[in-house]
Amino acid sequence: MKGGNAAYNDRQVAKREHMTVAELLAEFEQNRAATIQAVAAADDELFGRRIRSAGGVVGPLALVFHQIAVAHVLGHARDIKGDRPHG
Repeated sequence: MKGGNAAYNDRQVAKREHMTVAELLAEFEQNRAATIQAVAAADDELFGRRIRSAGGVVGPLALVFHQIAVAHVLGHARDIKGDRPHG
């Protein structure tokens, strides 16, 4: 990730700053559907392959995917909903 997490996040926010909440949710749903389709189409053995994500998470693809695409995204959803204390 060029410039680290903060720079990546800044680029993503800037790319979407003009979008409405409805548009952001539609993008999320489209990306979610594409992710589900890609996971369903992948060979099971691929999920055991050791990888390194762009953010530096290392391990079997299944574990890295869960940490990034599930736990990390759930954390953001909880932040948005206000379910987690900040600080």
